[in-house]
Amino acid sequence: MTTTVPLQLLSVHLATTGLTGPQAMLRQYSRLERQPLASELPFAGELYLKPTTSRTPPWVAFLRPGVHGLGTLRTRSQSAVLLVRASRRTFAITFGHGSAILLPGAFEADFGIRTVLNSIEPSRIRSVDANSFEELPRVARVQTSRAGWLDSFGFDVERDVLRAVTGEPDDSSLCKRLTGRDGVLAVQARVTLDNVGELCSRLLRQYRMTHYQSQFPWFDHLRKVRDHGQLASLDTALIEQISRDPSHVRAGALEVQDMVALTGYTATLLGRFTHPDLPLTEYLSARKSRGGVTLEALRRDEFVAMRAEDGLPANRWSIYQCLQAEIPKGDRVHVLSGGSWFTVAKAFTERIREEIAATPEVGLGLPDAHPGEHECAYNARAVLVGQRALLDQKLVRCNGPRTEIEVCDLLTTSGQFIHVKRRGSSGVFSHLFAQGRNSAQAFLEEPAFREGIRERLKSLDASLIGVIPTARPETNGFTVVFAVVDKRNVPVAGGLPFLSQITLAQSLRYLRGVGFRVALTRIGVSV
Repeated sequence: MTTTVPLQLLSVHLATTGLTGPQAMLRQYSRLERQPLASELPFAGELYLKPTTSRTPPWVAFLRPGVHGLGTLRTRSQSAVLLVRASRRTFAITFGHGSAILLPGAFEADFGIRTVLNSIEPSRIRSVDANSFEELPRVARVQTSRAGWLDSFGFDVERDVLRAVTGEPDDSSLCKRLTGRDGVLAVQARVTLDNVGELCSRLLRQYRMTHYQSQFPWFDHLRKVRDHGQLASLDTALIEQISRDPSHVRAGALEVQDMVALTGYTATLLGRFTHPDLPLTEYLSARKSRGGVTLEALRRDEFVAMRAEDGLPANRWSIYQCLQAEIPKGDRVHVLSGGSWFTVAKAFTERIREEIAATPEVGLGLPDAHPGEHECAYNARAVLVGQRALLDQKLVRCNGPRTEIEVCDLLTTSGQFIHVKRRGSSGVFSHLFAQGRNSAQAFLEEPAFREGIRERLKSLDASLIGVIPTARPETNGFTVVFAVVDKRNVPVAGGLPFLSQITLAQSLRYLRGVGFRVALTRIGVSV
């Protein structure tokens, strides 16, 4: 009778080349217990164990007053890392909380995702995690009840960065299922310890393939920067950007968190007091008061997610790993995500810019803004010039997730919906372009939204009520205008961060597709 090998779930990491040994891969190497492997195993390696500590769970104190016979309860956490040498590379397989032993930056960041994309059938995806470059960085996980194509998961190939993907391989002899995420490959396979070296070699071959380029060509929209000189230059530009204006740099968790299981987040220098979000502003302030923000500090210091159950770290990432930034250099754009620098593919940037270039930049006779003038004050002044209605901050109910949205800032008698924003970070522009699209969609599709605008106009400027039809509008009679306040005498699109250009291109694509006219305009700043 043949015995079926049970399924094992292995978390596999691939060490970068050029490391001097285990001490360059493992935290607190000198405190770990090293266990040699049996000589009869067909691969070389060793096991490292972290000494265990026991503690009383925090829920005991909650229960003890009403449960007198509770006694002494202790919990232990176990951590182990198996180092495997195969095909002239070193792999780390973690057990328990072993991933916390691994040193950041010592393992190939794209090993997990790239290996999965080279191995799976495009129609056999099970789960997708994605980060977005937005004012509020979004971390999303979407799972389906059965395997499907990527477009079933709402993944935006232009704006989202793939953080994890789970799928079924086209070669069932490799494994049953595999998940790739930042730096780690989780493999569900029928394997014994004897076969681990062979499995690692096969995974390395999958990682080195270029099969993904035909099945998932969008993956190369972002190409990882590997040149050491270029990496140093980008890191220097990052530190300069943080010193000059840290609002252009954001922080996002690397993976989906169980928020019910967490008390919050803290960071190096901030003690154990937790914050509801990654405390980037607080960390940068504390670091600046202690000699300034340096690359070494960003790589060394950490954000920590704290468990509610026992007050211990649930996850930890270096500050650098969590940063999101955009650095333009010449005609190329570089983005920092997940601790790696990527160059945006030139063909992709050219396509986005060509879409925007087809949009006319018009003059609307709007007055210049005053230096430092808030948008609300500017809009209130601009409405006095020409026949316009002021709809800034006048919300109208719609059927979308926000239930009430702003129609536009200024509405003209000729059917121009003008949306105004002062030049700022990419998050500011993303909000502007999304607002224009969402408002236009509600105006087109929802009779109640159109009636809500008409009700607003009764008290604002009744002469414009007739601009808004009660029936479904003929969209070619309306223009959505994005107006940017910018003291620089440059074209609107040319002054946008590239990530905002992507959002603009997507909004323009939708608006044109349903028949709206679109335009851009620059509002100057008086001296």
